[in-house]
Amino acid sequence: MCFPDEIEIVKIPKKLKEIINLYRMRKYEQADKLLEQLTGFSHQKAAIKAQIAFFNADFEHTVEYISEYFPYLCEWYSGNIKCDTIFMLEYSFVKGENTDLNKKVLNNIKNVYEILTNEQKQGKGFSQYRYYDELKRVFDGDTENTMLDNYGKKYTPPENPKRIEEVLKDFSLENKVSIGSVDDLDGFINDSRVGNMLYYMKIYTSPEDYIMVFEKLKKSKRLSMYQFLDAAMVYLYLGKKEKAEQTIVEIAKYKWIPIEETDVMPVPALSDLGAYELYTKDLFDKLAAVPCGIAPELIQQSEHLESKNDFDKIFALKTYNGFDLVKKVISKLTITSGKVIAADPLVGLTKDTLPFLEKVPKGEFDVEALIAVKNESEPIIIAVKVDFGNAAPVKYKNALYGNETQAQIDELENGEYIGFSVDSGLATIIDSKAKNDFLKFQKEWYKQNKGKDFYTDYLADLFRNSYENDPEFQRDCGDYMDILIPNTNYHIPFFASGSGDGYYPVYFGYDQKNKVCSMVIEFFEI
Repeated sequence: MCFPDEIEIVKIPKKLKEIINLYRMRKYEQADKLLEQLTGFSHQKAAIKAQIAFFNADFEHTVEYISEYFPYLCEWYSGNIKCDTIFMLEYSFVKGENTDLNKKVLNNIKNVYEILTNEQKQGKGFSQYRYYDELKRVFDGDTENTMLDNYGKKYTPPENPKRIEEVLKDFSLENKVSIGSVDDLDGFINDSRVGNMLYYMKIYTSPEDYIMVFEKLKKSKRLSMYQFLDAAMVYLYLGKKEKAEQTIVEIAKYKWIPIEETDVMPVPALSDLGAYELYTKDLFDKLAAVPCGIAPELIQQSEHLESKNDFDKIFALKTYNGFDLVKKVISKLTITSGKVIAADPLVGLTKDTLPFLEKVPKGEFDVEALIAVKNESEPIIIAVKVDFGNAAPVKYKNALYGNETQAQIDELENGEYIGFSVDSGLATIIDSKAKNDFLKFQKEWYKQNKGKDFYTDYLADLFRNSYENDPEFQRDCGDYMDILIPNTNYHIPFFASGSGDGYYPVYFGYDQKNKVCSMVIEFFEI
C-alpha cells in the first residue's frame, strides 16, 4: 500500500466509462475482456472488482481489491464510495475466512495511519484512515458502534401507536394538505412530502399500518432508497423475510442511482440496512442479476418512452378547457457542451446533478412557454419548449439520464414517466458546463451575503423586475426570467413549474433522421 503523498489523481477516460456501463448492465464477460485490455487505472479497476467480488460472496478477493484502492478513497468524488468501502471491508472481515490476508491488509492500513499527522487524519484526503481503530475492533470480533452497526438500526414500533386517521389529520394540519383517509393518498403519491408522510407513519402507527401505507405509496417517483430500507426493516420485524428481500431487490431495480463513476453494484442497498439475516448468497445473486445501466439502442427501441402527444400541435393551440393559451419566448438558452439539464434550480441543482443522456445541438436558442390565462385567474405555465433547429419533430421520447434500469423502462405504465423533482416551485434548463459556473457564482454570492437567502435576497428582485417589464402573462411575483450568469456568456431560463412542486417529465423531439431537434418540459398534460 502506497503512502498518500504518492497518490496521483487520474481522470476516468471515456473507454473506462463504457466498461463501467457494461458492468452495470451485468454484461460481465464483455466488460471483463475490455477491462483487461485497458492499461493503467489500477485503483479504479480494483474498486469495480471489489464490488463484483462482494456480491459474489467472495470476501477474500473483496479484501484484496479494497487494499489496492483504499489509499485513493478520499481523493475520489464524494464520501459515498468511502462509506461503501468501509462497510464491504468490515463485513468481509466478519464473513471472510482468510484471517492472514485480513490481518495483513489491516496492518497496511495501520502503518499509514501511524505515519499520518493528526492534521492529515482530519483532512479530506485521508479521512478513510480514521476508521483504523474501528476496523481493528471488527477484526477482533466487536461490531458495536461500527459501520456495520450504525446503519439500519433495528425497527422499534411505537409504544402507543395511533390510528392512521389520527396521524393523517396531524400530518395534514402540519403540512397544510387535505388527507382525510387512506384513499386520499392516491392523489398524494407524487407530492414532494410523500417521504415525510411515511416517516410519520413509521414513528406513530403500528408496523402493519405503516406497511399498508408504504405499499400504497411505494410507486411514488418522490421516494428514495432510504424509504425502501425503512420498509425492509419493518418487514423483518414482522417476520416477513421474503418481503424484506423483495424490497431490497426493488431498491436495486428502481431506487439505486450510481453516484460515483466506479459504482457498478448497489452496495448502499446493503450498507444502510444492517439486517444481516438477509445477507445470503441467494440475495446477492438476485441483486447481481438486476441490470443498472441501459444501452442507448434500447432507449431508441423502447415504446414505453414514446409520448402520445404532438407538442408542436399543443403549442399551436389557442384555447383549451376554457383557458386562452399564449405562446411566449421567456428566455435564451446557451448550450456549449451538448449536454443539457432540467432541474429545480434551488434544490435539485448540485455538482452531482446529471445531464440527460441525449446530446443536443450547440448554440443559443429561444425558450418558449405555453401559458394558460383565464379572466381573473392567475396565469399558469403549461409547458416549456426549446427548438434546436428548423427540422420538425416526428416523435417525442421521454428524456433519460442513462442510469435507469431496463426494468424501470419496461414497467412504465400508461401515463407514467421518468422525470425530475421540483420542491421550490421553480425549474430551469441549463447547459451541463454552465451548471458549474452557476454553482460557482451561487457559492460566491453566499460568501459575500452571509446569513441571506439566495431566493429572497437575490432572485425575488429579478423576478419582480421581470413582472414589471412584462406584466401581462405572469403573476406579480414574477413567473419567468432570463438569467445571464455573471462573468459568463451563458443564458439560462428560470420559470415557475406549472402549479408548483411535483415530478415532471422531459421529452426530446426527434426529426425524420432520428436527430434531437427539440425539448419539452410538460407540467400539465393536454
